Amino acid sequence: MNVFTWSNILLFIVTCILILMYSCILKNWWYFSSRNTKFIRGWPFVGTLHEFFFGNKSFADSVASFYFRFANEPFFGIYELTYPVFVVRNPELVKKITTQDFEHFLNHQSNFDENLDSILARSLFFSRDQKWKDMRSVLSASFTGNKMRMMFDLICDCTNKFILTLVKGHSKSSNSIEFELKDLFSRYTTNLIATSAFGLEVDAVTDNENEFYLAGKKVTNFDGIQGIKLLLLDVMPKLIKFCRIPFLDESLCNYFRNVVLSTMAYREKNNVFRPDMIHLLMEARKGTLQDADGNATKKYDWKDDDIVAQCAIFFFAGFETTSTLISFMTHELACNQDVQQKLYDEIIAIEKELNGGPVTYEIIKGFKFMEMVVLESLRLWPPVSQSDRQVAKPYRLEANGNVVQLTTYDAIWIPIYAIHRDPEYWSHPNRFDPERFNEENRKTIQACTYLPFGNGMRTCIASRFALMVAKTFFYHLLREFKIDKSDKTPNPVILKPNSINMHAENGLWARFMPRQ
Repeated sequence: MNVFTWSNILLFIVTCILILMYSCILKNWWYFSSRNTKFIRGWPFVGTLHEFFFGNKSFADSVASFYFRFANEPFFGIYELTYPVFVVRNPELVKKITTQDFEHFLNHQSNFDENLDSILARSLFFSRDQKWKDMRSVLSASFTGNKMRMMFDLICDCTNKFILTLVKGHSKSSNSIEFELKDLFSRYTTNLIATSAFGLEVDAVTDNENEFYLAGKKVTNFDGIQGIKLLLLDVMPKLIKFCRIPFLDESLCNYFRNVVLSTMAYREKNNVFRPDMIHLLMEARKGTLQDADGNATKKYDWKDDDIVAQCAIFFFAGFETTSTLISFMTHELACNQDVQQKLYDEIIAIEKELNGGPVTYEIIKGFKFMEMVVLESLRLWPPVSQSDRQVAKPYRLEANGNVVQLTTYDAIWIPIYAIHRDPEYWSHPNRFDPERFNEENRKTIQACTYLPFGNGMRTCIASRFALMVAKTFFYHLLREFKIDKSDKTPNPVILKPNSINMHAENGLWARFMPRQ
């Protein structure tokens, strides 16, 4: 091979590198300055999130630090790797984006390919455009009050079994027992979702190698390589598609398929009824699912993977968020004994009224102080730190004299964790204070400054289910145990660096002491 040929090869390589550098860095280098938007450029290739990438801050804290840096701006720009993102911090703009101008912001930023990630791509959360609208109109009927009432006994039964396991564990010791809360409650939520979504009876609490639990851990772990894949899916979806990199392993997808489809086949063959998510999806497929008014929902052509996807996303969304909520709420009850005592008093008062009778969905729903504590836990520690949208059609973003013309596929972030801790909207925002949500104070909360489940049409469809689970769980837990701090209890809590999930750096620890 002659020198001229080697020179051509070298020139080709250099050209490719320059093209790559341009596409990754220079292409968007002046993106925000050309739109007269204040921004943080960050580092080449990793963008504004370098503190998160290199392990100094959690994802939530990293975004919050930018949020407070631009205290006087309705929105500002950051780079997710090399991809420009508009972070909206003005509540009025959040309201417009999520409600009145929703048609411009139909979709989430992540765009899964059905050929690579059929399960996630077909789920309600990641569905897009008209497909999402059609699916949402049907599935909303699965989370009405009547459906929650129907599933309530399953939740109670699962929770009672979990508490009984803890009681038996304490009977072997006369002292209190110390637990790492996230691990313990992840096992509880595994049992909970297995029974309420998949129709399975599992015991992840005593079985450390439970298959369903291990599958859930894999699905919901966004740290390490999974977190990187998720970011790349946002900023370089074409590259992910070209390299054929699936987010979920095919073995995991097949596991969920086998569980759901075999369960459906067995029920249809043996005419089995069980009030869980699979039953509701089977009803939706038949066209017999009814909404809150008793009307049949719209027809939808449900494929097998569509059914599997909704059960999987129920696990995907509920496993991590529910365990995060009850873990942080338990931590706050341990650190705020006065709040815990007041909540226990409310539970005992209801117990006396029941006079030995069973608790019902209506009673759980009616707990006033319980709801205040749950809502404050969600404010201080929202399980999802930020929400996102992708622009579906051009939009003029305008507030306080700041104007920018958004184009199709621009990305929007709504920094939930930061808004929840903004002193402009919440006095002493880092203090745990359930009285913020008493009947009088709740009326003064500014719209779109409390967003634990999102807002508008894309709000979490299972929010009613999550609140029911949290209230039911603490009703049963506090009857049997007093919760206290241990030597390992963090104060204050520091979120785990380099983690997208809301995890405490060294775990959340507490002691459970049996009540007499």
